[in-house]
Amino acid sequence: MAISSEHIKKAFEIKEKALKKAEYLYEKSLEKAINANPRIKELNTELSNIGAILMMAALKGDSERIALLRKKSENLSKEKQSLLKDAGVKSKQVFCQVCGDTGYNGGKLCECIKAIAKEIALSEMEEAMPLSKSSFDSFLIKYYPEEVQDKMSNLLSFAKLYADDFSLNSTNILFMGKSGLGKTHLSLSIVREVVGKGYNVVYGSAQNLFSEAEKEHFSYNGENEKHQRLLNADLLVIDDLGTEFITSFVQSLIYDIINTRLLKGKPTIINTNLNIEELESRYTARITSRFIGEYALKTFAGNDIRLLKKLENKE
Repeated sequence: MAISSEHIKKAFEIKEKALKKAEYLYEKSLEKAINANPRIKELNTELSNIGAILMMAALKGDSERIALLRKKSENLSKEKQSLLKDAGVKSKQVFCQVCGDTGYNGGKLCECIKAIAKEIALSEMEEAMPLSKSSFDSFLIKYYPEEVQDKMSNLLSFAKLYADDFSLNSTNILFMGKSGLGKTHLSLSIVREVVGKGYNVVYGSAQNLFSEAEKEHFSYNGENEKHQRLLNADLLVIDDLGTEFITSFVQSLIYDIINTRLLKGKPTIINTNLNIEELESRYTARITSRFIGEYALKTFAGNDIRLLKKLENKE
């Protein structure tokens, strides 16, 4: 799935709103033109009458009369269009020439709807996280100590390639390292590119994602929409694993998310400040064994970039 059904629904709503606005503006300009020139109304009446006569002639099979009526209709239509043009009335706006604004082309979702849905997804992402501030270009190697710059440059290249080649078969990633080394920055840079390709991405901190799913689980409405989003997103990005409040439900939830997504072949990116030993002591062996065996483990090194940038800005 490239775009969520909710995004598609919103895209159709936006297109419908735009079409209604275009229709309203057209009708208002047409009404103004008719009031200014009664001949346009007369032509509408004549064309309507010809249409009815054409139907009768078609039923009788009178080909000669049909040809004459069609020629007359064509001339009247040309006169009408000329008068409308002079009055400044433009043709009804068609936003997409491919699907004629139906939203479908050859039985498939049209690219115009996909483009709107993509913009909606990007907008939602921008509200939830600073995508505009996170890009591969702004991930600067100069902030890292010289002895780890090659390592971090390779990590940056890995992330770029991952985003460029992303598919539903992409590998899982575990970004590890101390706070402030760029794990979130690179993850968001990947998200930016993947969302731009039209994929359905769910991103959030472990604390927020898991607490929302837990609240939903123990609510009275019996819904599990948030849980299902975590399981079914084309790409799931969990930030700051290890900062969440651990309960028996959260332990079970983490295992379910990781295991189910592995079984479905859906890629997941996880950021954590914990090392393998700390992960093993915090989570069950079933969870950490899947990290070790099924994820590409990438370790960040260096000094706190946020602190370095803050100090640089003060100078």
